Amino acid sequence: MAREREEEYESRGGEGRSEGKGSRGKPRRARPPTACRFCTDRVGDVDYKSVDSLRKLMSIQAKLFSRKRSGVCSAHQHSLKMAVKRARYLALIPYC
Repeated sequence: MAREREEEYESRGGEGRSEGKGSRGKPRRARPPTACRFCTDRVGDVDYKSVDSLRKLMSIQAKLFSRKRSGVCSAHQHSLKMAVKRARYLALIPYC
């Protein structure tokens, strides 16, 4: 199926996606890697009682942002997940 799409692009005169172009024809810009905010502050575990810092890493629907979007390392993402679960259980942040 993917091959059919590539052939369709070529038949229409399109350039395809292999040339490093974005969806609007502009070149893609790679994001520089950011350091984990908890590692730079030398935080061991994320505190479930700091609701403001937890909400900064959550969407409007109270879903936790991914590691790529939040810029948190894997170890702190796990402790962040557990802190959010504890805060939800204690009704500090909503489940929705």
